[in-house]
Amino acid sequence: GPLLKAMKEYEEEERKKRLGPGGLDPVEVYESLPEELQKCFDVKDVQMLQDAISKMDPTDAKYHMQRCIDSGLWVPNSKASEAKEGEEAGPGDPLLEAVPKTGDEKDVSV
Repeated sequence: GPLLKAMKEYEEEERKKRLGPGGLDPVEVYESLPEELQKCFDVKDVQMLQDAISKMDPTDAKYHMQRCIDSGLWVPNSKASEAKEGEEAGPGDPLLEAVPKTGDEKDVSV
């Protein structure tokens, strides 16, 4: 019925709002990650994430990292890369964004 259609459209809108810079849905990307990578995002531990990635097949690792970046799940810390050589660029290289769990806690900035 029309209600179902409206709900579908609403969900589609919500999904679009969630999409990262590369047009990927962070929730879908997160759910497609290997379990050990999901764990790293859960605890937002950059070192752990880098270790997990280094143990993976390079092709897989690259694929997943690119998807994480495109979905906005992983935000590489631009400040760190702009820091001049020899300057302390603060803790951790990339910045792990909070993983969007279900659609409940939306931070919609209007």
